[in-house]
Amino acid sequence: MKQMRLAVLTVLFACAFSFNLTAADLFDLEGGAAPEGAPAEGAPADGTSPADGAAPAEGVPGDTGPAAPEAQTANLAVSQAAADPKLEKEMRELSVDKKKKIKVVQKREFYKEGRAELGVGVGFIVGDWDDSMTVGAQVAYNINDLFAIQGHFFYAPINWERETRKQVNELNAEVSSSNVVMAGGLSVVFTPFYGKLSLLGNFIPKYDLNVSLGGNYYQVLLQKGSREETGHRFAVNAGFGARFFITNNFFLSLNLDWYLMGDERFKLGATTNAKSSYLKTDTLFSVNFGMFLPFAD
Repeated sequence: MKQMRLAVLTVLFACAFSFNLTAADLFDLEGGAAPEGAPAEGAPADGTSPADGAAPAEGVPGDTGPAAPEAQTANLAVSQAAADPKLEKEMRELSVDKKKKIKVVQKREFYKEGRAELGVGVGFIVGDWDDSMTVGAQVAYNINDLFAIQGHFFYAPINWERETRKQVNELNAEVSSSNVVMAGGLSVVFTPFYGKLSLLGNFIPKYDLNVSLGGNYYQVLLQKGSREETGHRFAVNAGFGARFFITNNFFLSLNLDWYLMGDERFKLGATTNAKSSYLKTDTLFSVNFGMFLPFAD
């Protein structure tokens, strides 16, 4: 009986000792640090240091001084991960390559508040007898990231209505029209949307979407046969725009603006310059290239 008890105690002691060694190896995340009080690798067992000038034993590296800061930082990160199982799991699962693939919508990398914008562009205006190419410019001041005050101007140097008028004149028909010449005004711009696009996998451009509302001076040319007259009107406009940021300082924008105003035309069949009034609408599609001032890093 005594021998049986002694055998059981021996087995229990061996299991406990074996578990202790396994746990020490499992949680030794410091790169196999020696137990407290144990001599360093390559040092004499009696704890004495090698004599000055003596060469280290073959296969044992010499004293390289204190650990590098990078190594200390790595050991600290590993220690924190060991104390926090969730962090340890994240460190195991997120490799460097996987981190590079993470792309999320973040806060703007640059500020707009207090900065001005300058831009130039070309467009095409479509309306009642108004098929014209335009060139224009705009300047804006950003009150903050959401609101801006914008001044804009465009001029219509090419009007394709002239070709249509020639065809009508050949039929001895009489046409009365009012075509835009130029316009300029002020608008309030509201930019509530900001995000990123994924193009072709690796190209991630930033963009924002805006809406605008404003008032404009509008100059038109009234024509009927050989009669011409310049008209000056007031128009309101509502717009929608999308800007794509090339860098933190330069952008490309696509704009759609709708103009509404009270206009006049020469009356058909009248021998005098009598006019009739009506509501006129024009739609302007434009592409603009702009920049922020002052430049940001």
